[in-house]
Amino acid sequence: METVFEHKPDFRFRDFVIEKAVALPTEQFEKMLHRPMDDQAFLSENAELMRQDGNGVYHCLLVTGEGRSDGLLVESEGCSYARYAAYVPQAASLRYPALADMNQRLADAVDFIIRDGTSQTSEGNWLLNFWELKKHAGIDVECEPFLQELLGDMLCSRPEVADLTIEDEVFDVTYYLDYCPNCKQEPEAPAFELKQ
Repeated sequence: METVFEHKPDFRFRDFVIEKAVALPTEQFEKMLHRPMDDQAFLSENAELMRQDGNGVYHCLLVTGEGRSDGLLVESEGCSYARYAAYVPQAASLRYPALADMNQRLADAVDFIIRDGTSQTSEGNWLLNFWELKKHAGIDVECEPFLQELLGDMLCSRPEVADLTIEDEVFDVTYYLDYCPNCKQEPEAPAFELKQ
């Protein structure tokens, strides 16, 4: 995995509004990522859309690259370069707020399944019915095979999960015992050497 580290980081969050989304050819977007201070014609063409208003809200362009999931929020303040910019790893979630909401709901559901199972199992296995998931996490996956598979993939990417089966409206999860506080692991028997 990679990220950007800044010499003098500023982690104050700021409110923003996306005034327009601009999709660049992949090569142009990658150049902009590496050299955001270079002049960009599309920033000059859209300069009137970008500003900071009297309430401190940044009015931005969402700049993405074709075939890429990441993007940049840019407020050029009248300039032809990215005077103020923020890197966005999953830019599609900004363009589609419903997608961001669903992502959060799915992540919360996975966290619930993991917390529920690891805290209650005494042998490493735990069953969770679809209706229990709906009751506790607010996600209805009954008759939704895509959501079932998506949650399954998310669960299997967690370090706590050793195995998963989804059938008969049940998530059957096997957890690694190290993550289950109620599981008593048998200590390994000491190895004895035979003396001759």
